[in-house]
Amino acid sequence: MTNLMRLVAQRENRAVNKDWETDFDAEFERAMVGIDYNREPLDQIVERTALAAGLTSKQIMGDRTIKIYARARNFAMWKARKAGYSIMELADYFNRDHSSITRACQKIGGLMANE
Repeated sequence: MTNLMRLVAQRENRAVNKDWETDFDAEFERAMVGIDYNREPLDQIVERTALAAGLTSKQIMGDRTIKIYARARNFAMWKARKAGYSIMELADYFNRDHSSITRACQKIGGLMANE
């Protein structure tokens, strides 16, 4: 359970008193710092990448190492990283190790720099 979800659960379960509400509001604001609500959802990034590559999102998210699948997957990881997602968020979403995400971003970043 994330800190934010824990805070909401605590607020719902506690009796309301003004001191606790003030503490909650301050804690809630601290939890929200750094969250970008305008970034593109990961599902959309993968779907758009799949569409551009002529694949399905299932193929991109899969474990197959066919070059076109892997290249599209790496591009989706790089695009998501550029959109502001952390390495750990991407590792969880793509069900990969964080080092795989880092390597994919380096590889695609290098290709993009050469063009």
